[in-house]
Amino acid sequence: MKCPICGYSMAAGRTKNKLKDGTYKVTRYYVCGNWRNKGTAACHSNGVRADYAEASVLSRIKEVVFSEKILNDIVKKLNRERKDIIIPLEKEQEYLIKSLRNLENRKNRVFELYEDGTIDKKTLAQRMETITDEIDVQSKRRIQIQIKLENNDSVNIPYEVVRDTLRDFNNLLDITAPEEKKTLLQLIINKITIKDKKV
Repeated sequence: MKCPICGYSMAAGRTKNKLKDGTYKVTRYYVCGNWRNKGTAACHSNGVRADYAEASVLSRIKEVVFSEKILNDIVKKLNRERKDIIIPLEKEQEYLIKSLRNLENRKNRVFELYEDGTIDKKTLAQRMETITDEIDVQSKRRIQIQIKLENNDSVNIPYEVVRDTLRDFNNLLDITAPEEKKTLLQLIINKITIKDKKV
């Protein structure tokens, strides 16, 4: 959660007020971390009640989960990002396959030159070493790409999968303890900005 004035991370705080019956009421707040660390010279408190902020965030998540338009936009974005990752890898893999084939052909040609007496044994060894080193580098890179492609195929993620996953996540939030809920929210929320003391 970011401060609306300076952009610094908000920090959790609490106030304790004594009620008429002698009991105490504890209210949690989020305040500007910059203000808490350095005072008014850096920023203002810009406090917002934690229960209001958290309710607003959860409400926004529910809005996303149950909005067909927003979910469709999420699915399109996910699939576009997957293609942006996959297509360059597939092209590089295709290039490496051709390059490795050419390197093997070069090895064969170099050996033929040696058999014909065109080059001596020393030259053969040098050229073979150079080609073998390049084959080794490209083969390792091809394996790396293969692993990435196996973990990220270019098949589109279905709308129903995203919808059901987010709804399961939303149901999980409803039954999770506060501290665990915070951890779950951090998995899907990049940034929360407060504007005019509203989340």
